[in-house]
Amino acid sequence: MPGVTYERTVQFTPHGAVVLHVLTAPRPGDQKGLYQLAPVLARGTVVGGRQRVTQMEKDLSTQATVAGINGDFSDAQSSEPAGMFLQNGVLLHSPVGARSSIGVDGDGALHVDRVKFFGTWRGTGQRRPLNALNEVPRAGQVVLFTPAFGARTPAVPGAAEIVLQPFPAALPDSDLTASVTAADVGGGAAIPPDGAVIMADGATVAAALQAEAPVGTPVTTRLVLQPAWTGMLEGLGGGPALVRGGKPVFRSAEDFTNDQVSARDPRAGVGQLADGRVILVAVDGGQPGYSAGLTSFELAQTLVRLGAVTASAVESGGAVTVAFDGQLLNRPNDPAGELDPKKTIDINHLARARTAKLAKEQGVKRYALASSCSIYGAGTGEFLDETAPPNPQTAYARCKALVERDVGAMAGAEFAPVFLRNSTAYGASPRIRFDVVLNDLCALAWTTKRIAMTSDGSPWRPLVHIRDICEAVYQSLLAPADAVRGQIFNVGGNEENYRVREIAETVASVFPGCELSVGKSGGDNRSYRVKFDKIRAHLPKFRCAYTARSGAEELHKLFERIQMPREIYEFRAFTRLKQLRYLQQTHQIDQDFFWSKA
Repeated sequence: MPGVTYERTVQFTPHGAVVLHVLTAPRPGDQKGLYQLAPVLARGTVVGGRQRVTQMEKDLSTQATVAGINGDFSDAQSSEPAGMFLQNGVLLHSPVGARSSIGVDGDGALHVDRVKFFGTWRGTGQRRPLNALNEVPRAGQVVLFTPAFGARTPAVPGAAEIVLQPFPAALPDSDLTASVTAADVGGGAAIPPDGAVIMADGATVAAALQAEAPVGTPVTTRLVLQPAWTGMLEGLGGGPALVRGGKPVFRSAEDFTNDQVSARDPRAGVGQLADGRVILVAVDGGQPGYSAGLTSFELAQTLVRLGAVTASAVESGGAVTVAFDGQLLNRPNDPAGELDPKKTIDINHLARARTAKLAKEQGVKRYALASSCSIYGAGTGEFLDETAPPNPQTAYARCKALVERDVGAMAGAEFAPVFLRNSTAYGASPRIRFDVVLNDLCALAWTTKRIAMTSDGSPWRPLVHIRDICEAVYQSLLAPADAVRGQIFNVGGNEENYRVREIAETVASVFPGCELSVGKSGGDNRSYRVKFDKIRAHLPKFRCAYTARSGAEELHKLFERIQMPREIYEFRAFTRLKQLRYLQQTHQIDQDFFWSKA
């Protein structure tokens, strides 16, 4: 797409690697309207159901070439957006006044404001409040529904409804007048393609609607925004505000929980540069060893570094997606396209505990369970041994802790489980993975010759080669049962704890021509080093045969031997979540990750 660029970079922060995806595009409206920044509703209506960004782009492919990210938060059940939706100047959903809305005016300028909604309706009596547009009403509310909501209004027992037809386009701050053509109660009224429906939920407001808007009466509604947002063409709910006047916003005081803004999660945002170009940024997260994610303020700082003078966040979490023309560009930590913690628990906790239980019932004597050093979460930089309390930061790590607890309780004279807390893995294999940090950095160094760090890289991280993990499993199976029964072992070597910048420097030194940039101190230098004395004492034949350097050299030799092109690095089969998404899209596995029967 001419004028549009995409860049994928890896930043090293005090909390681990962070993978950024940045789309940069010309100012909206440039080249006589060739370029636009606009929101899109999944399946074309407010309650049409959730849809993947890739599929939404495919649906638009006959009209335009599209690059985009996920938008506003939405209701998990109804798919209704949380905030404003404005399209071609027509209001399709009312905003949330306590959160930011993102707008684009006729000159292509990006606006991030808290916009409030104050609607009115009037029949034969006085002007009365209209509380929302295309939202399921709460008790005591009056709501206007247009065809953008869907085919019918929601079923609300006892609510009064009037049908208005023909109804003009829902332009903000304009008198919208239409005659009442029908009236009913209970909701579920058909919304005419050229009409609208007003619903009143509650005895007082329902009585007023029925009395003052009988069939044949002209009714005037007005959708008032504050500020007026005059001249705004496109708008979308978002928040929190991230950048104002070229400076990051530390505390926006918007209606978000502390967890929503302070957790290191996958995040996305939209911003505008000083020259008018727009940037869409998606951050992968929640994937230990690949990308840690960012807090809201860290995303704000990132956007400022990218040159944004105005910016807002959009939906965060597992569904964060960036795509071009229907092709996925990032690695969401939720391959089903929707955040579903239940599946994480079902697969990584309950299924693994059940597998161990079945193994014990079948007479298995020794059971080696792969766990993870990510169970320690964020430490202080001091050495952590197996007695350190778990501090898991992700659902993945929490499941590891729960499996250790449940399977540990099964230990007995006839069943000896052993728990291997692996460091962050790396290494070459016939089905190599590029979603672990050292492998990913080596592939980036080979294909792009660039590694960017936004911090000084002082935090510590332990690494271990996949062959050394295999050796630990082998030795734990050979050891006397009493030496390992119910024991937890950190898997790695004391000398294989590295500062983040050392990992990057090692890779850059192994790959000729690789450019490495190092930032300043991040201030918050939480990190963890892991002690591996216990595994040496209990499994004396275990020693790590690989270092980060030898692992990087192994990968360099592999890439050089096959002259690995970028297409191999980006191929779905070498990234677990991309492959899962492909198997789902081709119906080889279902939404619960079971193989299809067909």
